[in-house]
Amino acid sequence: DKLDRYAVPTHFVTLDFDSREVRSKRDLPAPQPSDALAAILRGPIDKLAPPVDPLTEQLQGLWSDLLDLDCAPHPSTNFFNLGGSSMLASQLAVKIRKKYRIPLSGAEIFHHSTCEQLAKLIKERKEELSGSGAGGGGGNGNG
Repeated sequence: DKLDRYAVPTHFVTLDFDSREVRSKRDLPAPQPSDALAAILRGPIDKLAPPVDPLTEQLQGLWSDLLDLDCAPHPSTNFFNLGGSSMLASQLAVKIRKKYRIPLSGAEIFHHSTCEQLAKLIKERKEELSGSGAGGGGGNGNG
């Protein structure tokens, strides 16, 4: 029934009006998108969105769908800065495994967390699989 000492107010402030009587809102300017969010969506200012290859563009589409984005993310934007989580990284890995038929774990999304990095990894994996599948027939990641 007693408050700890740290929870007892040390100062009281009196107001010149009763806040329950104030009903109107002030005319405030419309909120602008935060500079931080705008920077995340468009990527670094000094590195405007370069032309992207079809694979990177496909990955941007996957990210937009998975993260419910209104626009394609910048190729060098980090998945986790856009709201990605470990659960979403696992879902992304499953989608990539099915679409490109390569081995990929959700944990690898943490190490390749941009569309550019993932596109490079996918290309490397596909080359590895085509190199190993050429001599022995069939691929390791197709089943």
